[in-house]
Amino acid sequence: VVKQTGRATSMPRGLMIGLIVDTAVTMAGCVITAKLIDTELMSQNKIGYAAMVILIVASMTGAIISYRRIQRQKLMVSLLSAACYYGMLLVITGLLFGAQYDGAGETALLVICGSLLPVVIKPNGKSSRKIGKIKVRNR
Repeated sequence: VVKQTGRATSMPRGLMIGLIVDTAVTMAGCVITAKLIDTELMSQNKIGYAAMVILIVASMTGAIISYRRIQRQKLMVSLLSAACYYGMLLVITGLLFGAQYDGAGETALLVICGSLLPVVIKPNGKSSRKIGKIKVRNR
């Protein structure tokens, strides 16, 4: 049962806001990674690990923001958020890198796992165990 507050947005609008957040987190992660490489605090052979962390964190953040805006159907919203983010990544790859889709499968797996993390960690936003009196029935 979802508490009605009257502040939920439509599905397309919530997904668009989540996609904007995905993009902002991805860009921030890229800037931080570039700065770490520039100052030689991180070696260049660790870029793949940084990209994995960026993809998981960005997709998780976008899914959380989308669900908080839409306020219903958490699993479907998370999967649609992942699909939108992955589609945006494919479009950017096609435009900037001449459609060289190396590692597209691994990227899809990371994005889906990252967007499903909020669903797995906090299933309904409440504790799954109810605390109360245990009634013992007469025999």
